[in-house]
Amino acid sequence: MNKKAIFMPTFAIIIFIILVYAFGTLIVKPNQDKTFYIGTPQIELSNTYQNAELDLLYLQNLIKYTTYYTTEEFNKNGGLKKECDAVWRFNSNCNPDLENNFINLFKTKFGQNYKIKDAKTENNVLVLTFDLDYSKKFKNFEIEYKLQPELRQELAIDFNKLNTIKTQIKDCVENKKDLNNCVNEKSMINDDIISFSIENNKNILVLTDKLEFKKLDFKFSINQKDTGIQGKAF
Repeated sequence: MNKKAIFMPTFAIIIFIILVYAFGTLIVKPNQDKTFYIGTPQIELSNTYQNAELDLLYLQNLIKYTTYYTTEEFNKNGGLKKECDAVWRFNSNCNPDLENNFINLFKTKFGQNYKIKDAKTENNVLVLTFDLDYSKKFKNFEIEYKLQPELRQELAIDFNKLNTIKTQIKDCVENKKDLNNCVNEKSMINDDIISFSIENNKNILVLTDKLEFKKLDFKFSINQKDTGIQGKAF
């Protein structure tokens, strides 16, 4: 039998045992019992990495579906809280601070199981940073494994377009122009209330009688006699 073929596996096993022992010696604290079963740290490390990978996969899907539900409610309520009845009123609790309003609504629907460290929008993409901690302490060793993943989700909302419309409306109010003529979008007038419907060309998942993908228009109204801009109402 080839002696070299016998020697190499044996040598590899010896090196593995030395490395395991060295690993255990380095991570246990001084004056502690350094006795532990060979393989236990490696198993726990492997489990930790696997849990982290599963969490990242789960997070990405959770973000996706939370975004769909957030977008549906956001569009229906004109980017405002439900109690505002989709009526924009600047400098009030119904101020169309659209990106921040969307993020706050998203956080409410997302829940508290995962800690969002930071949230922002970039070019109609939701960017979320998380704090994930998988650190564990055992009798004779400890694992410290922390992640701050940045996850992105494309949005079915054109914030650039909506903010342009918001700027146009503010300019119209301040210059006492007819809102129905200075905003080039579908609109309907009922007394002092002018309502807009902004087309959305992207599908989102909505729940009706069943789960289905739909294009939901962004709808909001303005009371031309109560815009929230002091001294500039019609």
